[in-house]
Amino acid sequence: MNSRVFLMLIFSATLFSLGERAMGQSPSLSKAPRADENLPKAKAKSQTRNKSIANGPVTRAEAHSVFVRADSLCARVLKTKPNQWKVPFKPEASAVTRDEVLLALDGLVNSCSQQFKYRPRDARFDPKRIRPTRLQPKVNELVRRGFVSPYGPLTTGKTETLTLEEFGDAIAFALVGIADRTHTPSQKFSPALMNGQ
Repeated sequence: MNSRVFLMLIFSATLFSLGERAMGQSPSLSKAPRADENLPKAKAKSQTRNKSIANGPVTRAEAHSVFVRADSLCARVLKTKPNQWKVPFKPEASAVTRDEVLLALDGLVNSCSQQFKYRPRDARFDPKRIRPTRLQPKVNELVRRGFVSPYGPLTTGKTETLTLEEFGDAIAFALVGIADRTHTPSQKFSPALMNGQ
């Protein structure tokens, strides 16, 4: 399976989960609207709810849902066993921290690493710019291998929690790195090798 299909599956699941959040629904608690609901009132309520939910930090329940979906899709696409690692936090209503997201990304990358076809050059970065954390060796390794942005919100952010946009960027960056390494580079599917197309 080529990387385009892999990316499409992963991004659609991630965006669906994050989209439910932005629409004011909890990914694990979403339900279909009832037929007898008054639509204008429901729309007004959801718009006020959307603003407050979309601006708040990502919860552990939402992050847990995204990581579980990403793991199951990676396992299906890469033909590996699902649930080889556990998400390092429980699905709770409290905000997820950067360290928890970094641990979960490390677990996801390690569970997919047996299917990597090649190893690209290490990313260059200035380790002094990365915010000190108790997970410094793991952070440096994820950045060096290209799964975490060296100057993104997970490495240089000022707060312990992540907004919806920051969380989405971090997940997408890691999934692109996984997709890039799980296909054999060719002129047909690798943009860096294409001949001026």
